[in-house]
Amino acid sequence: MPAARLNRPRPVVRWVLILSMILAGDILGSCGQPGRLGPTVAWPLTAMNVPAAWHLSTGRGETLAVVDTGLGNPALLGLERRVVWPVNLVHRGSPVGDPEGHGTEVLIIAAGSAWPGRPGIAPDSMIMPIEVADATGHTTPALLARGIRWAVAHGADVINLSLAGDAEVPAIDRAVHKAVAAGVLLIAAAGDLGTQDIRQPAALPGVIAVSALDPSGAISAISNRQPGRTLGAPGVNIPTLRVVNGKVIRMVASGTSAACAVVSGLGMLAAAAAWPRRLTTREFVAAFRRSAGDGAFPNARLLLQQVIQWSHAATRG
Repeated sequence: MPAARLNRPRPVVRWVLILSMILAGDILGSCGQPGRLGPTVAWPLTAMNVPAAWHLSTGRGETLAVVDTGLGNPALLGLERRVVWPVNLVHRGSPVGDPEGHGTEVLIIAAGSAWPGRPGIAPDSMIMPIEVADATGHTTPALLARGIRWAVAHGADVINLSLAGDAEVPAIDRAVHKAVAAGVLLIAAAGDLGTQDIRQPAALPGVIAVSALDPSGAISAISNRQPGRTLGAPGVNIPTLRVVNGKVIRMVASGTSAACAVVSGLGMLAAAAAWPRRLTTREFVAAFRRSAGDGAFPNARLLLQQVIQWSHAATRG
């Protein structure tokens, strides 16, 4: 199958990274010297009560795999001690980079960095950047499937898939099935076409599909959604970072890519809270929905309390 353009969501393209809309691009510094960031706390952290949940879990001991465009220089982001099993599947044998920037953006939202104001959702988790797209934003279903298999084989607890396609591909179906069978949480973007359906691979059985919400709790106009199937999470004006030409750049991103990363971060917190049990997809989705109650956003503290309660009950049983 020929390579497909991944960095623009067009209906004629089979597989596409859901490129977030960049609303800011301030150069913050280089060589690991942080600049000033604002706001000091990203609004999703407050909206979801994340700081109040960190005494229960910060994601320590869990590994997040981001199957995407890779990761910019981890030393500049203060992440060099948190990276495990990185791999460049586009140029085998070469180190992981991020020529496009999307993977770094997603990873920072979920797992954070050492920069002020960008702690992420799961600030103590380990991260596994898996590069499946080249400098022009192209990949193939075979590379994507290989990336998912790599994550499973190397111990990922959560796999973030901020990408979407128009049709099922057997190789990807098989890789997803293997990950689900291994008990890995797979979290994928529902799509940025503003329709009432879910794109692939988010539509596959066992995959958690994510829609984007704005700060008021309303579904973003560009977000795909399907009542009863998608989880809604903050996905508009989400602060994040990229590395461009050796400099750290402050970005604000929107779309289901960003929302997917938010849910992946919550998945990391929940997976760590459930230890020594392995958190199931069904448990995570149930705790997520229950914690939101009648509100739009999940409450991270309540989510973790529910997971811990179930874990303790299962251990005693």
